[in-house]
Amino acid sequence: ERETADALVLGAGPAALAAAARLVAAGYDPLVVSETVGGKLLCVKALDDGRSGLAAARALLDGVPGWRQRRRPGGEVDALELDGQQKTLRGSGRTYTTTGPLVIALGASVQHFDLQTELDFLDQGLHYAADWVEAADKNVTVYASRGGAARAVRAALQVRSRGNAVTLIAPDELSDGQHGQLKAAGVRALQGRVTETRSEGDPPRITAVRARDVEVTTDVLIWNEPFRSRGKGLFQAAFGTEWLRVDARGRVLDAAGEIVPGVFGAGDARETESRSLAEALASVERLAL
Repeated sequence: ERETADALVLGAGPAALAAAARLVAAGYDPLVVSETVGGKLLCVKALDDGRSGLAAARALLDGVPGWRQRRRPGGEVDALELDGQQKTLRGSGRTYTTTGPLVIALGASVQHFDLQTELDFLDQGLHYAADWVEAADKNVTVYASRGGAARAVRAALQVRSRGNAVTLIAPDELSDGQHGQLKAAGVRALQGRVTETRSEGDPPRITAVRARDVEVTTDVLIWNEPFRSRGKGLFQAAFGTEWLRVDARGRVLDAAGEIVPGVFGAGDARETESRSLAEALASVERLAL
């Protein structure tokens, strides 16, 4: 499947959504290529201005008219190719091209199973952290990444303390101490990997997950995975450097320090991590689109 647009945005976190809104305002019809919508905001309980990350994400989406129609799957983007003015993104059996602006705003990514529910949900039962999940008297499933059992145990105990029925699913074997903590709190523990999710309704909400041969009914799934940079391979192949190097106007530089025409970087895509929504949005204001 091949699609051409007059502008492309890689990513759908705060900087990417702001960049998409700016492109629309400038008369472009951009496509937004991303596996998720909201980025780090989905893990933020409260911003400096008092809003939840979810509220901020929704506000940003309001600035991108028709964002659902503009969004394209991008969970397995594995190639970024430059040929003169043409920029090409490839992955998941799809190809996206543009001769207009390409904004790269990958930032940080939560690694996750390829859920059958499209991850443009915002309020459809999937969260990436326990801190801002305020559910009570619900069925909550916490999934631990490999090596992340301790963090997941803390998350399970946290949501259990709010009166939820909690199941912890971990691919690694838990220690006796961890089993003891969970048992004392009334948290069910299963060893294995989540291999399937089920959702119902429109918009869909997660209703169950499966690990091994066990199906767990759930109202909320906390996919307790760590952040990691996901752009290094793409950047190395396209620009000769692992980090997205940009100048003061957001223009991408190659390994020799030369400007790459028509390619821009925003948000956390640089080596210096942006730590606030304000910084991410300010990075978009500097873009010389």
